[in-house]
Amino acid sequence: ASSSASSSASSSASSAATSEEGTSVNLHLKLSEEAEAAAIEVNSYINSRCPSDDIFLGTMQQPHITLYLTEFLPNNVTCDASGSTSSVCADLGAIAPSLEAPPSLCEDDPVVLGALEVSGCYAMWEVVNSPCLQAMSDRVVNATYRLAVPNQTVPDWVEDLPEPTKSEKEALIKSFGSPNVFTQFAPHVTVGYDCSACVADALAGYTPPAVAPFVPTVLGMGTVGDYGTVVLGEDFADFPLGTALELEMVPR
Repeated sequence: ASSSASSSASSSASSAATSEEGTSVNLHLKLSEEAEAAAIEVNSYINSRCPSDDIFLGTMQQPHITLYLTEFLPNNVTCDASGSTSSVCADLGAIAPSLEAPPSLCEDDPVVLGALEVSGCYAMWEVVNSPCLQAMSDRVVNATYRLAVPNQTVPDWVEDLPEPTKSEKEALIKSFGSPNVFTQFAPHVTVGYDCSACVADALAGYTPPAVAPFVPTVLGMGTVGDYGTVVLGEDFADFPLGTALELEMVPR
């Protein structure tokens, strides 16, 4: 998830977050069944103690690990059977079968969930970065950034960061449309959004469910909801990783 709030959550695929120039898309990894269930459990725990929490995993949003969240030019986000060679779908479809290559990169270094942390209004389940995750994010960005809206606006929260982080993120936004890629990639699973002190208090001393390390198997092209979330059941398309590609089209 991004660190800036968007407009109200969308309830249908046609309500993808759209600016005057672009459509926000979250290119992300799906969690294992066990990790997804655990993230939903943590979010439910936060919901039960913090009425103002605005994330509802499993009912409104889906748990995920963002690889690249940006605004793409609208003509580049249509996923259909036209065989277009100039779209995010086409680019992801081209790299998905080999995204884990060599397979041992991820099999020997699977996804590991770390500590729960609160950063600003966000409650996040840290994901330990690894050569596997870093390579996936880098490849997804390199394959698609040319289709993004150029010269995107630097969000206010970046302006408040200390140097050199501030300048690094500004440069990444201008070149790639995201402050959280390449050297600034910090994988996590968003499990809550509440700007009060409630979440930090609720998580103090809380132990999340144990989750076995896992190798990601699906890359999602998600509709963006509030706070950079991925709207449940409204992906533009899903792409199996490391297998012969069979694009699973999602009706819009």
